[in-house]
Amino acid sequence: QEFSVFGSFAMPAKKEWSDVQQGVEEAMALPPERFRDKVSGAFRNLNSYVKAAAKDFDNELAPHVGSAAIIFNFCFDAFEAKKMLRKQVMATMGLLVQCPPWAAAFRDSPQLHARVQELPEEDQAAFAVQHEEVAKVVLPGAKEHEEAVAAEATAIKEANDAHVRMSIANFAVAKKISATLAAARGSAEAEADAPEAPVAPDPPAEEVKPEELRELRDAR
Repeated sequence: QEFSVFGSFAMPAKKEWSDVQQGVEEAMALPPERFRDKVSGAFRNLNSYVKAAAKDFDNELAPHVGSAAIIFNFCFDAFEAKKMLRKQVMATMGLLVQCPPWAAAFRDSPQLHARVQELPEEDQAAFAVQHEEVAKVVLPGAKEHEEAVAAEATAIKEANDAHVRMSIANFAVAKKISATLAAARGSAEAEADAPEAPVAPDPPAEEVKPEELRELRDAR
């Protein structure tokens, strides 16, 4: 994993959208048996990017809406290929459709609607509670399952939101600690560069008078 240095801390390097999209496209070009082996890495990068982008959809995600079709299809393929990724896929798609241009791209795509409707009704219901645009296209039978999966989907969304809040808080703490350490380093360097204070000379020895020496000898 790549890391970037922030102050005195090593933090995971932010993925660029071009890297995320390239990983998705490479995975989508593979035959099904190889897709299963490669999907986790490509999805992990997508998931990380989308979570980070949730803080600023307008600048981080909306400009890439032209990739919505392939990204949504990749999510459906990942959902079907890896059971262990299903909750994360639903959470990621739930974030994607919170970005208005991406929600519109989903709404206007009959092909994506068909992908939802191809899923088992329980899975359709799980996707439906992520966003109203998805709920509009599920088959009638899936609606009967919505209440049963709503609690679990809410838990997924809350966990996802908590991750975003924690990321923001951790960044703020790291920034504050880094500033404190930088100030301490600057203070130490300034102290090291300061000229040494002059040392005062020892006071001169007190002169002993001859008569005092005679008194000392007589006393012995």
